[in-house]
Amino acid sequence: MNKSSSKIDQKLLLQQSKADERKIWDLINVGCVGFSTFLVAYDLRLFSMLADQPQSLAEICEHLQITAIFR
Repeated sequence: MNKSSSKIDQKLLLQQSKADERKIWDLINVGCVGFSTFLVAYDLRLFSMLADQPQSLAEICEHLQITAIFR
């Protein structure tokens, strides 16, 4: 191996990240879940329902004709 190829090989080596990448992936995952939740709320028209006045979960479920499951 000559000196020029050795320098190229050294440049191509991947360096281990010094940052904790788990935090980035947590943000991506939360973002996906959060956006899905937003879309469901939008489809159910929760925002317009709650714009007039605050409502309890029971009131929202009654309006949407669904049953709430409390755990």
